[in-house]
Amino acid sequence: MDRLLFRRPIIAGLLPLALVAASAARAATTGGAAPEPAPPRSAGCAAPAGPSGDADLAFVSHGVRRTARVHVAPGAAGRPAPLLLVFHGTGSNGRTMERYSGLVPQLDRGRGIGVFPDAKGPSWNDGDQPNDPDDAGFAGDLLAAVAGRWCVDERRVSAAGVSNGGGMAALLACTMGRRLAGIAIVAGGFAPLPPCRSRHPVSVLEIHGRKDPVAPYWGLPAQHGLGAVVPWLASWTRRDACRLTRPRARPIAPGTIRYDWGACLGGTRVEHVAIADGRHQWPGATPPDPGPPPTISAAAEIWRFLAGLRAAP
Repeated sequence: MDRLLFRRPIIAGLLPLALVAASAARAATTGGAAPEPAPPRSAGCAAPAGPSGDADLAFVSHGVRRTARVHVAPGAAGRPAPLLLVFHGTGSNGRTMERYSGLVPQLDRGRGIGVFPDAKGPSWNDGDQPNDPDDAGFAGDLLAAVAGRWCVDERRVSAAGVSNGGGMAALLACTMGRRLAGIAIVAGGFAPLPPCRSRHPVSVLEIHGRKDPVAPYWGLPAQHGLGAVVPWLASWTRRDACRLTRPRARPIAPGTIRYDWGACLGGTRVEHVAIADGRHQWPGATPPDPGPPPTISAAAEIWRFLAGLRAAP
């Protein structure tokens, strides 16, 4: 792989995304699906509407008992609501992620449903743990279980995660991309991921600190930059056939730049938020992660990006 991809920028605040993005597709199809008269409804819409608030969900997936925390926003019950699957990092759990992420207020404002599952063990099997539970299969079963109990807009299902959970969200974009409107990843670990065989476009938001010591922005030095953010993003600008080969850059906070590649295939989008001094952090977490004070709210950025998305046809 071209070593130029991992050179640090000479000018502070500039990101060499164009070096990789130049290999992206030169043409894009920008039209999305025609507006629908009503959102596609899940089986749970036929059941009596349950109360809003938090609920615990348990079921058997691939012979293993699995659990999740579900948050139903006020106004979401009984109507086709957007659904967000949120994957915690190593050593955490769904209940902790619900509080830590700050996503509940965003879900409440957007009248959405948030699902915060628990890994079976300290971490998610995002590709490099063949003897662990089939977490990609579990995610599909989880979506079916939630959609069978609550009323879900089937075209507005998304996934998000942090660190190892971010790698899990990235994996799902490849294994069940036709069911996802988009993914949002914070400080994602991309090194363990298997090759992505899917060609289906999915909207992608990636938020990363450029001084992250756990999931290095420039990849693992001992493995020739494996897991670097820029090539991973480039793979999605190609897959989504984004219109721009050089991303637009806009400062959104001190030391923080948002990059986007314009309109992409099927109405998808690819965006990246680079935080110059950011470490391995979820900006705006409760309690805060160690490191510099956050310049943005990851929860607000995620909901801004995901709220209006529909799954590509």
